[in-house]
Amino acid sequence: MVQALSVMVLACVGSGVGPRPEVGPVFDVLPVTREGTVLVPAAPLAQWLGVLFEQRGTEAVAGVDLARPRLVLRAGSVDALLEGKPHRLPLAPEIIHGEFFVPLRSFAEHFGAWVNSEGRLVRLAVPQRRLAAELMAAPDPADHLGKIWKVVARWLGLRDAGKDNDPWQLLSARRRQKILAEVGPEAPRLVRERFDSKSVKGMRIVADGLNLQDGTGWVLATVLRQDGAVLATRFEMMLERTGWRVDRITEQTIMSKSDGPRDEDAILTLELESTQVEEELDAQSLGCGTIVASSGPRSV
Repeated sequence: MVQALSVMVLACVGSGVGPRPEVGPVFDVLPVTREGTVLVPAAPLAQWLGVLFEQRGTEAVAGVDLARPRLVLRAGSVDALLEGKPHRLPLAPEIIHGEFFVPLRSFAEHFGAWVNSEGRLVRLAVPQRRLAAELMAAPDPADHLGKIWKVVARWLGLRDAGKDNDPWQLLSARRRQKILAEVGPEAPRLVRERFDSKSVKGMRIVADGLNLQDGTGWVLATVLRQDGAVLATRFEMMLERTGWRVDRITEQTIMSKSDGPRDEDAILTLELESTQVEEELDAQSLGCGTIVASSGPRSV
């Protein structure tokens, strides 16, 4: 008899794990850190700030009226125009994978945002519009955290991640073996369908962690899907001989495509059918999610 298994991700309320991720700006190219300055794609940041942005070749303009822009920028140059007057940026903007990147703090502050940093954590706030968001400064791409970020970008199919974004191949060997044992030969196809990167519009990494002694790491990202749904997605990572791989994923809906923001006690059931008979699984706590086994679909 064919049966299904499910994993439900229960939001934790008042757990002390950290603030609930805001929708905030999301990016389809990973932010970078240069000389201690965070650079992010300008267009989604401007949209979140409520201003217009337009890239014109190697130049860009931003403001409430692009005919008279508040800010005029040029890629590769720290010299800009602010309200028509010469202005010097802390770091030159760059064009990366076709997108215009700007220094996060200076750009956001030019349009009324408050920016505070604690280590690698950056907090953004626009009090007059009741906006707030958090993101992590990008690690060195050669470091272990940088490599973990790259795998997450590949999983989600970001533009700078290359074409090798097959979720089945990005899973750890241990997780693939477990899913094959539970689901059967259909497992690769079901995983690829469930985690199709073409469904992702962009993301922002809001927290991360690393334990090299155990060969583990994790990333928490706010993910915006093409259909408008927003998810808090946690990637549990494992270091193998071939590099970092995804060992488990948990998801919590922040906003659905139809009914707007959800309460913090929202439950998301991940859809993966199984041909295996129902089995008992130990409940596991992963950050801000509690994994509960029951009949129905199942996650990886």
